[in-house]
Amino acid sequence: MNNTFVVYKTLVVRALMEIKEYPSNLWAGFIANSVQILVDLLFYSIIVKLSFEILGWSFYDFSLFFFMAFFTSLFLRFFWIRNLSSFLLSGHLNILLTKPISSYFYISVSSLRGSHIIYAGLLCTVTLILTFVNKDYSNYILAFFSSITGFIVQVLFINMICSLAFFMKKNEFLFTLYYHRLNTLVEYYTPKFFEKTNFSFVMNMFPVAFICYFFVEILNGRTQDFFYYLPYFLLFGVFCYLIIKILWYYGLKKYEAFG
Repeated sequence: MNNTFVVYKTLVVRALMEIKEYPSNLWAGFIANSVQILVDLLFYSIIVKLSFEILGWSFYDFSLFFFMAFFTSLFLRFFWIRNLSSFLLSGHLNILLTKPISSYFYISVSSLRGSHIIYAGLLCTVTLILTFVNKDYSNYILAFFSSITGFIVQVLFINMICSLAFFMKKNEFLFTLYYHRLNTLVEYYTPKFFEKTNFSFVMNMFPVAFICYFFVEILNGRTQDFFYYLPYFLLFGVFCYLIIKILWYYGLKKYEAFG
């Protein structure tokens, strides 16, 4: 545990030092993210007029939904093991296996950047301000429980996909299909838009639905759908966790045998 803390502290300090050495990267990212925020808020300003009868959300609700999604998408980078494939192909995992630290943990923080820490902190602050300033909101504890649960399952599901790298040389397309296509679809339009389709159950089971959509719904006093999907969602999270354990157990055996 002590080794883990020392390594994490070292990587965070190193990431923050990169900002001092390459400040232009921070400002370039800040400008790009600011443009994205403006474009997305413009998009939601249009959607709110077209979807009020469906969702009953105000522009304020959509703004909170967006900032929670944006914050957690950056915060994910503190926990996912997207670099596992490159560690396997380069043989760098061999070195990690000799170190007194969890390989899983090290890979999850190996790509941490100082800009991620700064942007995530700023977006978290904005999200919290939007959440608590609105006096019409309620059920804060349940809403944050939904978001935290959704975030944990999001990490587990993404890392389950990434762990397939032990058995698939090129599994990046699975990550792209899920995270940049399907996840983004739910992130932008919310599961409510698919309510009368055959995909309604699946869309409500996406982790991002619990992170953002149910978060706003619960704050507005609507909890029925959340409690309906929660048991299935928790079972899905346990399933992802078990699959990760199995993939790493047999994956490391296979890697050590042939690596």
